[in-house]
Amino acid sequence: MKLITYLEDWCEDYQLKIYKEYKDYEVRWIPIIDNKGSKYELSIKLRDDSEFKVNLFWLDDTDKRITRLRNKKEWSKETNKENLEETLTEAYTVCKFWMKEIDHKREFI
Repeated sequence: MKLITYLEDWCEDYQLKIYKEYKDYEVRWIPIIDNKGSKYELSIKLRDDSEFKVNLFWLDDTDKRITRLRNKKEWSKETNKENLEETLTEAYTVCKFWMKEIDHKREFI
């Protein structure tokens, strides 16, 4: 399994885009934007050729007060290449639950 090809195929199913490079760094980062513009970040970190860590992160940036009291949610799971699709789908389900908690959703055509 070639990871990038696999992730691109998974992203296509959910109409998402994967970013593979940031500045001079190799990354595996998938932004998920809901219908009200909130951004959730899904990243995949390689432990070795067959072990991965999937991270999901959300920061409520609607709070513009100087004190920056914000809602923040994080989720992560260790996985292997045999269970990567299941873990990515689980992360996406968690993301949709977070959206529902704040009366947001993500619909795509």
